[in-house]
Amino acid sequence: ICITRQVYEQVNEKIEGIDFKQVGKASLKNIRGGADIYHVLLPHEKVNHKSSPRFSNAWRRFQQFRQQTSFVQFNKASLFTSTLASLFLLSFAIAGGLMNVFNGGTSAERTPASLASPLTDISSDWKYKTEGMTDWSDFDIKKSWRYADDITGKFKLSKRFETSNDYKSPSIVLGIIRDRHRVYLNGNFIGGADRHTDLAMYTFDPRLLKAGSNEILVEAETERSLNPGLSMIPDVGTSLGEFSEISEKVRSNTIRFHVLRNVYFGLALTVLIGCFGFLIARRVPMNFVYSFSILLFSSLQLAYYSPWINETFDYPFVRFLKIAGLAITSLLLIPAFSKVYAWQKTEVVGNLMILIFSGLSATLLFDSGIAPSIFTDRYNLVIGIALAISLPWAVAMLVKMGSALSKSEKTVSTAFGFAYLLSSFFLTSSMLVSLKAGVSQMFVPDAIRRHFIDFSLTFPLLFSTFVIGIAIHDYIQQSKSAKARRKKDSLILEAAHVISKTMSVNTAISELQRTTCAFLQATRSTVYVLQDSSSSPTLLAEFSFNSSDSSKENKAKAVISVNRGVIAYTLKNLTPLLIEDIRTDRRFSDLKSDYSRDSESRFNTGSCMIFPLTSNGKVVGAITYADKESHLPFSKDDFEAALQISTQLALLIDNRRLAEQYRVAN
Repeated sequence: ICITRQVYEQVNEKIEGIDFKQVGKASLKNIRGGADIYHVLLPHEKVNHKSSPRFSNAWRRFQQFRQQTSFVQFNKASLFTSTLASLFLLSFAIAGGLMNVFNGGTSAERTPASLASPLTDISSDWKYKTEGMTDWSDFDIKKSWRYADDITGKFKLSKRFETSNDYKSPSIVLGIIRDRHRVYLNGNFIGGADRHTDLAMYTFDPRLLKAGSNEILVEAETERSLNPGLSMIPDVGTSLGEFSEISEKVRSNTIRFHVLRNVYFGLALTVLIGCFGFLIARRVPMNFVYSFSILLFSSLQLAYYSPWINETFDYPFVRFLKIAGLAITSLLLIPAFSKVYAWQKTEVVGNLMILIFSGLSATLLFDSGIAPSIFTDRYNLVIGIALAISLPWAVAMLVKMGSALSKSEKTVSTAFGFAYLLSSFFLTSSMLVSLKAGVSQMFVPDAIRRHFIDFSLTFPLLFSTFVIGIAIHDYIQQSKSAKARRKKDSLILEAAHVISKTMSVNTAISELQRTTCAFLQATRSTVYVLQDSSSSPTLLAEFSFNSSDSSKENKAKAVISVNRGVIAYTLKNLTPLLIEDIRTDRRFSDLKSDYSRDSESRFNTGSCMIFPLTSNGKVVGAITYADKESHLPFSKDDFEAALQISTQLALLIDNRRLAEQYRVAN
């Protein structure tokens, strides 16, 4: 004896002495996607297990949980919801970048001299000198990566500037100094640090500042670094001013770069752990696996910007994190996009390409013995390879999306493709601004660069919002589907109750029709019975239901042909029909066709369902449902419920025919 999951959920642990064993999925008639089947274990079929019943039950429930269909189905409604939420969050990142471009208040290109507050710009004309140098050389703090081969070990940075000494509480903000350093103003020590600092800011006695010429001296000691010495933060700058002005900048920078980075990283790790647990516990579709992989690699981009990561690990590993966060995530979109459109060959090639690219990146970058300039060249090579692969594929995505939109294809694949195209565009743009060796410095302003860095930081959260939005919406959808299934089960039980308690077959058919219409919210329904006594069979409308005119219920006795019309199409093909709008259905709109619908028929919504009634392989009639009260089309759940009721109606009509033949024979 075997039962389906729906029966199992109703009777499990309610019948003593009976156990059940899940045997997997089976393909059943009129059930799309198959059904989970359970074997009923009768007492003589049981095997004594020595394991604890509590452990066995827990393990059985865990296996049942894993066997359930994943709620991440990526349907159109959930995709629209999650995409809308992601784009809403993404708009804030775009708006922030545009504000950086058009509003110079946070741009490095807006000099402190143009501000109302008396800030002194000290970002230019710096000099540097190492232990092996006899003369001072120019140092550009905006392009500190140029000096990676020259500055190692102990070195000095010097800057002379002109200013007044009328500051009441002067402070100085320098920028990023990556190793141990001491800062002196006119030969007086004003501060320092023994470790990496994202923002060197120091407050000092105003008497140390002279009217006229002053000198800042930074004595530092660095290990091999890609950005040695001093690097300026564009949003903060390098300047001298009052403590209130400087501290406001520093506070904003601290919130934006320290607090938010830690929050982003923490949220990304939380989502990753949750996704990994879900991946282990459930048998999920490949789309979810790709989403998890994209989220994993993009989270590595957050690690690259983490101060703790920069302080703890060598630069080959840190820079590899950025490669993984940008380049590998961009390449991962290729097999993900291919999976959506079932391009199996491209998907396989894309996955192999990611493995080869990861190995190549690790081979080139995991070498701490090479000079920083060579490492930068290799880094540029890896980014260039990723761009060379990603840009043509982004064009292919764009062409596919353009073709789909021109055909007005509103499918899951189109929506997912649009999301992947958008992600690919921003990730390839981020790779462009990540190029060093002066290429991106020439064409990309600092404000634009900061915008793409912000996107790199927020991308894992945007993508996790996308995936979580899908999961939540699909969970709600499945809850609604479960509720609909329970209602359908109740309808079937009520139908069985109606049949069992009613002595008259005609009354049972009428009550069953009325009950089904109430469940479906159908305003009209007709049961046609096949009349085969004459030479030309016809269909007689013996049972009619019309919620708007109860006085005519069960009185209309219309006779229609079995060779013409929509019902004739159903009987000929013996296929139930779920029609969203019969007025626009091409199968029934051609007046020359034998199956064209009656031009005099009236529909409020056009939505209808037609079921052939068969018993013992013979057609005994048909039943129709039309026009929901909500003016919405009938759903698949409605169709499945009505399909099961049609089987009961067919048996009732056939029993009535057999009873009539028996009466005539006697």
